[in-house]
Amino acid sequence: MTQTEAKVETELVEKSENENGNTPAVLHTETEVEPTMEEKIVHQVEFYFGDANLPRDRFIKLESAKHNGWFPADLLLKFNMLTRITSSLPQKERLKKILEALQGSVLIEVFEDNTKIRRNPEMPLPEGNAETKSVYLKGFNKTETKLQLIDHFKKYEGMDKVIMRYYKEKLLLPPERKPETEANKEDGEETKPKITTDKIVWVKKFKGSIFIVFKTEEQAKAALADITTYGGHPLMKLMQTDYVATKKKSLLSHFHLKQYRYRV
Repeated sequence: MTQTEAKVETELVEKSENENGNTPAVLHTETEVEPTMEEKIVHQVEFYFGDANLPRDRFIKLESAKHNGWFPADLLLKFNMLTRITSSLPQKERLKKILEALQGSVLIEVFEDNTKIRRNPEMPLPEGNAETKSVYLKGFNKTETKLQLIDHFKKYEGMDKVIMRYYKEKLLLPPERKPETEANKEDGEETKPKITTDKIVWVKKFKGSIFIVFKTEEQAKAALADITTYGGHPLMKLMQTDYVATKKKSLLSHFHLKQYRYRV
């Protein structure tokens, strides 16, 4: 088991309220639905390469350093949790399934020949202890742009940057029919339009939540206390440290519930 595996069961989940009283907002959970295998894979690998785990994961950092920042894809099968998630598949199909699922990740970049992966360079690890200087806000219209958000929140002292949170949605494009060529028409050949196979594309979409990073923790807390709405709509708000702790607590509760159901 790698160093990463020991931390898997404390990943991100929802929390009912902010423990330090900064906000009365409540994180409402949706009706529990069993995630698909693809969703489990993406969630797991994004945890491995996430802000909380990656900085202290020797295995991933060492192997990535050996390959110019890329992590060999075949080593993913060494992670016990990924092996468990894909256990219903034949051994030779597991890695293929993992890499197909990761095409839908915003955080993970898959190399074009499917031999390696890495954390998206456009989403670098936070510098220093950025979590203590960041606030989490949720409740935005999904059509908002980064420029609109920056323009709204730049009034808060010390506002450094806005990080929009995204997810990827898989779309299946219909087959294309290629018409016969003029040359074939002139030759009098009987030709049929060629039909290509369905094409899968991944579209990045805004989740409706953001992180705002400030220059100091005090500035972040001051802004959090003042922020209440955006465009007339109330916002859910937390310090990023509280948000991460909440997600971990929720995931651990979910894991224990599933273990209990299994035993019963």
